[in-house]
Amino acid sequence: GLVACQGVEGANSQAACDKLLPRGNIIYVKSFDAVFAAVESGFCKFGVVPIENSSNGSVRAVYELLQDHNLSIVRTTRLCIRHELLALPGAALSDIKTVISHSQALAQCAPYLEKHGWDKREHSNTALAAKLVAESGDKSVAAIASVKTATLYGLQVLEENIHQSGSNTTRFGVFSRTENAGLGKRVGDHFILLFTTRNQAGALAKAIDIIGRHGFNMRTLRSRPRKDLLWEYYFYVELEGDLRGEEGRAMLQELEGCCDRVRVAGSFRAHCRIGEEAGL
Repeated sequence: GLVACQGVEGANSQAACDKLLPRGNIIYVKSFDAVFAAVESGFCKFGVVPIENSSNGSVRAVYELLQDHNLSIVRTTRLCIRHELLALPGAALSDIKTVISHSQALAQCAPYLEKHGWDKREHSNTALAAKLVAESGDKSVAAIASVKTATLYGLQVLEENIHQSGSNTTRFGVFSRTENAGLGKRVGDHFILLFTTRNQAGALAKAIDIIGRHGFNMRTLRSRPRKDLLWEYYFYVELEGDLRGEEGRAMLQELEGCCDRVRVAGSFRAHCRIGEEAGL
């Protein structure tokens, strides 16, 4: 099966694909939106994108895309991310004036970059930033990317592990058109709900109370602006437990009675690879 991945060879998303879908054939696209579109159209069976980072929080663009695309998360995994400063062979730290990388990587390395006073330039992907530096021929420009990309694009590592946190971990999600793709008969231990509440006092508190009363542990709660109604929001919640049991069904029924919209956006076993189960 085809797997959509944002970036180029050497990107962190490729490493996540290799871990989650070791038998998948990767198709590289330019944006997260293109990943979602490739899966929703049926061109690719799965799409892999980052959803949150241990030091820099959620990847907002991905959560916003969940509003526009009817896809489900079917697996997640955590990947330890190492950020290295890469430059052309022969370049020295004293030569560097500008550093290029993805906005998340720049944010995760902010103290290091500020210490040196370099200009920062955002790019769509860390591996693409490394490729750009390699093609530029400019020793004053560096990229934040992985050791693998240095090897791929003929760059040297000027400094290693420049991120601010000693444990820099990014969580990646596998998205599919089918809610339990690759799950088979196994029971999911996590699930995700998207819902909108009525515009009245206590509406969100009531929804959270319903979730708690049915015994589900709320791992994540995030809000994003709705695109169809100004100054109103939808909520993304990740819960631990089996949605398919009696309590899950009862909870959904109660939520549908007090919320404007409720959608299940995935039921899955967290931090596993799906490989053979997915039929790849």
